Amino acid sequence: MTYKLKRFRSKLSDNQQQEMMIPFALNLSDKDIDDLTTYMYQFVEEKKNKKYDDNFKIQGDGGS
Repeated sequence: MTYKLKRFRSKLSDNQQQEMMIPFALNLSDKDIDDLTTYMYQFVEEKKNKKYDDNFKIQGDGGS
């Protein structure tokens, strides 16, 4: 995550969808990025308990 945020701050992205993150990352300091990364890793650890079934499988051709 740190790597990606620093790339976004440098106005670099791997694809068009990621470009939307660039304006949000432009004003982040190294400390801001480290703090965000730490927060997100701690948040993910707390959310590891499954609360719903995420085994969605597409059936058929996906049409109506």
